[in-house]
Amino acid sequence: MEIVSEPVSPSGQFLSNSVLSVSIIAVMEFEQPFDDPLSIIPFLKDVFLPDLPRFSSIMVADKDGVKRWKRVEVRLSDHVNFPVFTAAMSAQFYDGCFDEYLSKMATAQFPQGQPLWEVHVLNYPTSHAASNIIFKLHHSLGAVWIREAETPIRSGHSGVESLPVAITTITFSLDHIKQIKAKLGVTLNDVITGTIFLGTRMYMETVSQGSGSACSTSLVLFNTRMLKGYNSVQEMLKPDSKAPWGNHVAYLKIPIPKLGDAEATNNPLKFVINARKIIKRKRSSIGVYLTAKYLLLVARFRGPNGASRCIRGTLENTSMAISNVMGPVEQVAFASNPVNGLYFVVTGAPQSLGAGVTSYIGKLRVALLAEKDFIDPPKLKSQIEKAFEMISEAACREST
Repeated sequence: MEIVSEPVSPSGQFLSNSVLSVSIIAVMEFEQPFDDPLSIIPFLKDVFLPDLPRFSSIMVADKDGVKRWKRVEVRLSDHVNFPVFTAAMSAQFYDGCFDEYLSKMATAQFPQGQPLWEVHVLNYPTSHAASNIIFKLHHSLGAVWIREAETPIRSGHSGVESLPVAITTITFSLDHIKQIKAKLGVTLNDVITGTIFLGTRMYMETVSQGSGSACSTSLVLFNTRMLKGYNSVQEMLKPDSKAPWGNHVAYLKIPIPKLGDAEATNNPLKFVINARKIIKRKRSSIGVYLTAKYLLLVARFRGPNGASRCIRGTLENTSMAISNVMGPVEQVAFASNPVNGLYFVVTGAPQSLGAGVTSYIGKLRVALLAEKDFIDPPKLKSQIEKAFEMISEAACREST
């Protein structure tokens, strides 16, 4: 088989080995059930695979040990799944089936020797949708496709990938968030990050009194290639190119504002303001650039696994991670079926809590991936919703 010209990007190599393997789960919610779920097969074959060559590729090492993309034949039957549940049951029954299926899929490993992606078609009505399609993609593919004291949110730990997880989502009005943004003079990300931070701290306090003021950190990922501007793949591959190949990433720890510091009951806006100040300072720090350079230097002398150990160490010493993706502003369709909702989570990180934030047609969806039997997802969701109400009410008072 022909080897594709591009090498695997540095971040792709760092997040795909025995030390650290990170995947993305994206869920599409549809307005209508699929009349024929098998109709997705020709769509994937004729549209999906030709447009996305990475989905027909595997990583192989060349003679110098550099991982490159190799095109292979794809047997769609190895990648597409149609789970079968009891027929003619209620939406609440299928909610349980969906949640259990999604949780198991999140911790399962990809089969070796084939492209690292799966599609799961759940053609059963839930409370949120008439049908669902779940994509599970390795992080190296997802980037292309998506164009201290013990506390109740503990730091990551070895082997978390195999631990059971639960995924729950919260939906916010994008217009509502924009109103808060305008009143406070901050960004959308500032509002939702402050909301998640405040809600998480409030949850921690309900689980263990005083833990809302314990030292905890969140991980923020930056793509440092944006510091020098973006270039096309063809430009990056030129021998004399000054643009580095692929996405170059830096991981920075962001201290989560403490509940006592913010006086959440009296002034919840401090969580938004404090989050904005910290993240803005970190983003403009030379540390973003130096961290990325350091990972590349480690990879040069210790190989990609060495850089992966550095990243894993950072993950294990943080309490949670927040990722965000800006989705379409207009409704899209998949295999001719209109998509009603869209959200994602990142799996495989050695942390007990992760949040994926997605905007789509006037809504902002926060998906929480939480370790089962350690974090109570419904209670955490309730506290984040309460935090948003507190921030919204305080913003209204602030502007009057």
